[in-house]
Amino acid sequence: MTRIEFGDIAEQDSLRKLHNLTIDKKPDTEKIPEIKPYKVRFKLDRFWGGMAYSASGGAFGQLQLSMSDLMGDHHLGFSFGVYRELKNSDFVFNYLYLKRRIDYGFGGFYLNDEVIYRLYYSNSLKTEYMRERERDYGIYGILRYPFNKFWRIDWENTIQKYEMRRDWWEDTYWEEEFLPENFQNQFPDYPTYEEEWIYRPQISIVFDNAVYGSVGPLAGWRSTLILNSNYSDNAPTYGLIYGDIRRYIFFFFFYS
Repeated sequence: MTRIEFGDIAEQDSLRKLHNLTIDKKPDTEKIPEIKPYKVRFKLDRFWGGMAYSASGGAFGQLQLSMSDLMGDHHLGFSFGVYRELKNSDFVFNYLYLKRRIDYGFGGFYLNDEVIYRLYYSNSLKTEYMRERERDYGIYGILRYPFNKFWRIDWENTIQKYEMRRDWWEDTYWEEEFLPENFQNQFPDYPTYEEEWIYRPQISIVFDNAVYGSVGPLAGWRSTLILNSNYSDNAPTYGLIYGDIRRYIFFFFFYS
């Protein structure tokens, strides 16, 4: 019969060390953690973007990001769209304060759009081009009061300036804010430049019990009734009543 001697292996067991033997003992003194006032520190929640460059078109890019604090009381959102030059790009900023039952927020925007028209003439084979450049910039605010978990009312106010510029293609370049005399005589309602200041109040009644996923609603209902009015220094005042009802159906799960 073979005999194995273990010697003092049991005495060398790490569990028998003094630190491990006393780790569960009740402390002699009470150590109270230091409590400091809460400080708002924003962390990145979402970041998305892309960029491209063309020798003929220049630089193009899109960037979207959102930030919030640890408690979810403050939300910041940014959106940038770069198109060749900064003056032709898009910028949107918004802030939401969500600490109380009544939520409020504000923001600003600077948006550009461009449309090119190809003009044909019945008595000529010549083709000409006209470009319209729209620019909207301003500020807005929102006040939101929830009646319960699914119903709420939103009150929004927007002040913005609208600008329209029309250009003419001169074979190799755009002649900015210029239209030929014969075109202006035929279409007098199309000036080379126009602008207006706009004030737009809006009230929305919203029902929303939708379940959201990473890219949008997955199931539930969303409905909105919008009452909108538009006041301008250069156009007639008008009102708008708009309703929207949506049903989201989740068909099946995806697995990976």
